[in-house]
Amino acid sequence: SCNFNCEYCYEQNKNYGHVSNFDLKNNIDKIFHKVNNESLQEKLTIEFLGGEPFLNINGLEFACKYIAEKFNIKVNLMLTTNGSIYNSKLVSLLNQYNIRIFLSIDGNKFMHNACRLTYKKESTYDLVIENAKKYLLELNVKPV
Repeated sequence: SCNFNCEYCYEQNKNYGHVSNFDLKNNIDKIFHKVNNESLQEKLTIEFLGGEPFLNINGLEFACKYIAEKFNIKVNLMLTTNGSIYNSKLVSLLNQYNIRIFLSIDGNKFMHNACRLTYKKESTYDLVIENAKKYLLELNVKPV
């Protein structure tokens, strides 16, 4: 699912619901078997994206926990977010599993709001910037 209605989005149905824990587990198992078949010994990167991953925090938490239990190699977790959602549970999850986040912003305020509105046609730039600042403070990171 996604809570933005971006002008350029290729996704036809943005309200397709959440990926079930069953499907998450199956997809992680497929990655695990591929990694084992290729004898990967060093590290692996898994990225959560598509729609807005923070809309399914329970699924994200399930996936992170399952990945931590399943793999015996270093797994780097990354996540791309539109920056619209911020709460302490997400911060805790990001810290617990050392998830790197990528926040998408489409240029300056005018450009961003021209393309990235909510379904109610509300602008999103100010919210995204406000949340980005909170994440930077809570996760003790510096922008690059």
